[in-house]
Amino acid sequence: MQICTKVPKYAKICCRNPVPNLRTDVKTPFLKKIFKKTLKKVLKKLKSIKEDEVEQVE
Repeated sequence: MQICTKVPKYAKICCRNPVPNLRTDVKTPFLKKIFKKTLKKVLKKLKSIKEDEVEQVE
C-alpha cells in the first residue's frame, strides 16, 4: 500500500508502507530500532495530515 498526500505549491509526497518487508529488509536489531523510529515519525506526520488530503493508492 502507498499513502500519498498532495502538498500545495509542491509535489505529491508518497510513503510506501514498509511493514510487509520488515523481515527481509531489517536484519540487525540496531537497524530495526532505527527503522521503527523512522516509521513512527512518518506515521505521526501522516496522522497529522487531514484525512481528506490523503489519497490511498493500493
